[in-house]
Amino acid sequence: MRAFALKSFCAIGLMGLSLSAPAAGTMVAEQITASNADAYVQNGPDASAGIGDWILSNGTLCVTLAALDHEGDFSARGGTLRDIGFCHRDDDHFVSGQDLLNGSQSQPVDISAIQASHSRQKAALVTLGENAGMMVETRYSLSAEVANRLKINKRIWRKNDDAADPGIFSSLSFNYHSLETFLLSTQNPSRSNGFKQEKFVGRSSMAFTQAARKTDVIVMLSPHDAVEPIAYGWRLLSAHRQSTDGGDRVALPSFALADRSALAFVTLVEPLTIGDGENLGLVQLLQVPFLGLELGQEIHIEEEIIVAPSHDVAAITDDLYAHAARVSGQVVAGAGQKTSLHIDRKDGAPFTQLTPDADGQFSAHLPAGDYQFRLLSRAGQPIETAVSVAADDVRIGTLSVPPAARIDLPRGTPMRLIFRGTNGTPDPHLEDQLTGYGEAVDGQMLPIEAATDVHLAATLGDPTHVYLSPGSYQIYSARGPEFSVETTTLTVADGQAQKLNIQAPRRLVETQGFMAADLHVHSGPSFDNAFSTHKRLRSFIAEHGEVMVAAEHDTIFDFNPLLAQIGASDKMIAITGSEVTSTLASARAPHTIGHMNFFPLERQAHAYRRGLPAHENRRTRDVLYDMHVGFGAPFAQLNHARENLKLSGDLPDDYQEAVDDEAFFTHMGAANHPFNPTLELTQFPNNSLIERDPVTGFRDIDFDAMELMNGSQAYRPERTQSLRRDWHALLSQGERISGSANSDSHGTTQQVALPRNMVRLAADTVADFSIDGFTNALRQGDFYGTTGPFFDLSLSGTGMGGTHQGSTGTLSGRVFSADWVDVDRLDVQINGNAIGQAQIADDGHFSMPIEVTGDAYVTIEISGQASDIYQAVYPGYFPYAYSNPIYIDANSDGQWTPPGLSMPLTEK
Repeated sequence: MRAFALKSFCAIGLMGLSLSAPAAGTMVAEQITASNADAYVQNGPDASAGIGDWILSNGTLCVTLAALDHEGDFSARGGTLRDIGFCHRDDDHFVSGQDLLNGSQSQPVDISAIQASHSRQKAALVTLGENAGMMVETRYSLSAEVANRLKINKRIWRKNDDAADPGIFSSLSFNYHSLETFLLSTQNPSRSNGFKQEKFVGRSSMAFTQAARKTDVIVMLSPHDAVEPIAYGWRLLSAHRQSTDGGDRVALPSFALADRSALAFVTLVEPLTIGDGENLGLVQLLQVPFLGLELGQEIHIEEEIIVAPSHDVAAITDDLYAHAARVSGQVVAGAGQKTSLHIDRKDGAPFTQLTPDADGQFSAHLPAGDYQFRLLSRAGQPIETAVSVAADDVRIGTLSVPPAARIDLPRGTPMRLIFRGTNGTPDPHLEDQLTGYGEAVDGQMLPIEAATDVHLAATLGDPTHVYLSPGSYQIYSARGPEFSVETTTLTVADGQAQKLNIQAPRRLVETQGFMAADLHVHSGPSFDNAFSTHKRLRSFIAEHGEVMVAAEHDTIFDFNPLLAQIGASDKMIAITGSEVTSTLASARAPHTIGHMNFFPLERQAHAYRRGLPAHENRRTRDVLYDMHVGFGAPFAQLNHARENLKLSGDLPDDYQEAVDDEAFFTHMGAANHPFNPTLELTQFPNNSLIERDPVTGFRDIDFDAMELMNGSQAYRPERTQSLRRDWHALLSQGERISGSANSDSHGTTQQVALPRNMVRLAADTVADFSIDGFTNALRQGDFYGTTGPFFDLSLSGTGMGGTHQGSTGTLSGRVFSADWVDVDRLDVQINGNAIGQAQIADDGHFSMPIEVTGDAYVTIEISGQASDIYQAVYPGYFPYAYSNPIYIDANSDGQWTPPGLSMPLTEK
């Protein structure tokens, strides 16, 4: 995960119990309790509300606000908007909403009160919030008359002279890397920019001159493969300022911002002195620090969220323009061939987008005017036609799409199929939703990584075919590093259907006594992606992953019901877990507490975040203790604690600018200072890690493992190197923490089950799996991390995690791998310091004497160059493996004494 980090503007009464969801027209506004939870707790990929939270419903829409003691994504308090969906569908894809001052994550409006009211026709929840004396009252309301619209009215004022006086008020939707967005202006449609957005988060204030759009509707779309698709049309209806004595209303400039990190409507708190409020240029931006809200003045903002059971923009525009003429037609395309119809105004501004139904029929409501229809498919260039619309409905002619080449896929064997274009043919984007969504920096579109893989699990729901554009392709079939990689070529012509004939991967490497585990895997329930949970299971099985830990951000998720649903419970182990994801900088944790995985956990179906405890504005040791007590001492893993070597050791004067909130060792939470691997744990700043809580006795360092590898090696070349340096510093001082290797996979293009952990288990099959045996092996360190090479290792018979007795011994083992995974180097370290390389014989065996003068530990690393096939199958990786320590009790006194930092740690 790369979580959201918006630093600042410049970076930017009871109605009766029910056992089912409310009936249509039934108005509800109340708190969710244990007795009504079955009726009111919603589901869907991003549903998080539970008992204690507040439900608002008209029987059609069900909307929830977090309870005051349920923290939000940017606040330690609740009261924020959490779930929006249709009451009788498991379709919530809305992550959360949060009001901010000055567009700053560090200035959230904290809610202090919630009130509920309802009548026969309306229901409302009203919250009262504050930040530094800036008061915000928000009314969320639903009606029986317009069933699919959530109304949001905000009143903002200063409490006294000492109150904050911001220049900007922001309504933020936290949509981090989740739903594709479309920006529309109903006031001036020529300003709409559709699916083309400008990145603003993390850039300088100058980015706002390009990113701020004078649009009033942000459409958010669930993926086309969503089990229950949904579209949200977030609309800013008005923003004005007036005096409390009823003086004149003054319209305020408002703008929309949208990129892959966040969506927001930003409202300036008073009109601009220079400029008409239609653009936010440099001159206007320079005025923002001088804007303010006087006592006796109020800002009123009116918004609404239109909800539709669709994944198309037209579901929202048809609602907005329901009285306009209806334009309909039919698309003729190959059976099952996906198409997407984009409708632009004559001036080129995007207006809407839709997907024809299974019979090719389509329709959309369009105001009078001239339009250009663009029909996108995977069969060559767009089909375009001009359409004029007046007051009457229009039926246009048939739009015919050339047939794309349907490629039927093999069946019956798990495998990952990788498609690569050759001889000038581009790589196919097999997950292209045909929206044309993109994000730009300074007007230059950022490249979109193509999803070139198809995952087959030999289970229900496997894809049966793909469509390819004309050209030449090299196809690989793979099934993890234990198997062969098979290849074939394919020449595709227009409309030519073919069957893909490719050999299934053959098992080349046996790993008896070990199971392949990925302890950090994401999918749609995480707030930062919308990747299908069903696809996640298929991808894991296709890669021959054996044990998968669900690490969905800030929610506890259980894949086992889905495994049973697709008939794959005998193919892999799914462990229920969560990644605790800290996003709030606070006095107790100035740079958050980073990210930590916990498993196994028990999902609580009716609890907020499905039972995950609060963790914002807390120390790491507090969260470790809460998880220990609440879930029976689950396994705890520190994730991606450092990105590079920049803050490892001697620090530059401007080191604070390089601190990464998500990387714990760059700030250590409460310490607010990077970990220094060259210093003792008793020295500042490292000593913060070992400070015990006076009540619980827990320390910030009391996790069981830390990631040494996280995702692609090419993503951060120094990541593993810097993390190993920290790890060895901790090991050398007696902190017996295991080193893990995980994919941190999220969406369609990220590799799952690589890197992987090979965990030693006597019962190494899915049928005989023991969760206690598994976590015990992880805690002991009886496993290794790898991107392809496998090995056996012992020190005179003692394996990883064990303790060898005596000052001498023979380090020996065997390196083995598939023929496409090349290995040519084995490095050996004692106490983290390189002592040389062991020669690997042709049969993979190695042996070298070890002699130490005091208690110590030994580790190894194995590496090689990526072959052409390896690069094709695992782009961004190279063959690499490392061991967890074998400890050495040199004097055989039965106690292992940490060697300490007697020598500088090796920097490779």
